[in-house]
Amino acid sequence: MEYQTLISLSGEVEDINGREFTLRTDHQEITMDTKAMERNPFDSVGHQQLSPSDRIHVIGWLSEDLFDGLQIEAKNVVTLETLDI
Repeated sequence: MEYQTLISLSGEVEDINGREFTLRTDHQEITMDTKAMERNPFDSVGHQQLSPSDRIHVIGWLSEDLFDGLQIEAKNVVTLETLDI
């Protein structure tokens, strides 16, 4: 798998499957793979623990896998807070 394009997206966490999850943006749903990240954002260790419906911002490498299709290999995931106005 060859990484070509660095991409930045914001959206909402949907399905979580191991170290992969679906990010829903305003325009599409895309698979995010966090295996290359040093820390697992889904385990109980550390300050970041992602759950479905969390709003996040992801920076990663756009890749296309023969079997998995289009996905992002996440490099960095930031949890966004919702402001109550």
